[in-house]
Amino acid sequence: MAYPVNTWEQYEVVLRAAGERRLTSAEDAEFLIALGLLTDAATLTPTGQAYFDAAFIDRDERSVVLAIQTALREYAPTQAILQRLYGVPHVDKSIVDSVLRNVGLGADLTDRKLGTLLTLLDRAEVIRYVRSKGELSVLLPPMDNGQVPSTIFVSRETPFSNVMWLGRVLKQCEGHIFWIDKHFQPAGLEALADIADGNRISEIRVLSLKLPDNSTPKAMKAYRSLKTELANRGITLEWRFVDSSVVRDSHDRWVIGANSAYNVPDVGTVMSGNKSEMAKSDSSARLKADFETYWAQGQEVS
Repeated sequence: MAYPVNTWEQYEVVLRAAGERRLTSAEDAEFLIALGLLTDAATLTPTGQAYFDAAFIDRDERSVVLAIQTALREYAPTQAILQRLYGVPHVDKSIVDSVLRNVGLGADLTDRKLGTLLTLLDRAEVIRYVRSKGELSVLLPPMDNGQVPSTIFVSRETPFSNVMWLGRVLKQCEGHIFWIDKHFQPAGLEALADIADGNRISEIRVLSLKLPDNSTPKAMKAYRSLKTELANRGITLEWRFVDSSVVRDSHDRWVIGANSAYNVPDVGTVMSGNKSEMAKSDSSARLKADFETYWAQGQEVS
C-alpha cells in the first residue's frame, strides 16, 4: 500500500507537472497513482484532470477540495477509516493505526506516514484532525454519494454493515445477478429477496457446491418459495449445484452484473463477520464468460 511520504503541497507540484506535460519522477508519483489521480508518472486520470483544472486554471478552492475528496474515497485506507470509525467517539491516531493494521494495510505504515495521511484527510474535509492532540473525528459516512466503495472491509465489529454492504453490492447490479459461491448458504437467498428489483434485473443465477447445510429440505423449500415470489416481480431465479472438479480452478466468490463485478466473501463469512473484504473488479466480461462455462455444467437444485 502506497502511503504519502511528502506534504500535499509537494504532491501538487507533481500533479501540475503532469498536467503541463512535463515528465515527473515515478517515485514522486507513486502515491498519486495509488489515489487514482495519475495513471503513470506523466498522465492525469479524469479525477486528476478535474483537480488540475480546479487548482491551476479555475483556482476554485471548493472544487479542489471536492476533487481530492473524490480521489480519497476510492483509497483503501480512507475506506477502512470511514467504515470502521464513522460515528465512533474519542478516536485518536493510535486507534487509526490499529484499524489499518487490522485490515491488512499495515505494510510500510509508519507514524510519520499516518500523520501525513491524516493531515491530508483533514484538508479534504474527510475527517477533522487536531494534530497537536492526535485526535480526530470522521466527517463523512462510508457512503453518502450513492456509490458502493471499491473496497469494503468485513469485520466482527460491523455486523450490521457487513450484511448491508453485501446488499448494496447485489443491488447495484444491472440486467442480471450471477453469483458464484462454492459454499453458498440459504441466508444468501434472504439477501437476494431484499434487493431483487424487476426494474433493474431480469435474471438471478446462483452457482455453488452441494453441501449438507445448503441442501436440506428447509433450504430447498426457501429456494422454491423465493423462485415463485421473484417470478411475480418478473425475475427468473435459478440455483444450480456444480461438481467441485468443475470449479477447482476458481478460488474466489463473485457477484457479477452486466457491467460490474465484485469479489465477495462467502455468505457464511459475511454473516459471521470473520475478517475479509469485498473488492471491485474491472473484469466483469471475463468473469461472466467463466461463469457461463461453469453454469452449463451445473444442475438445478432439487
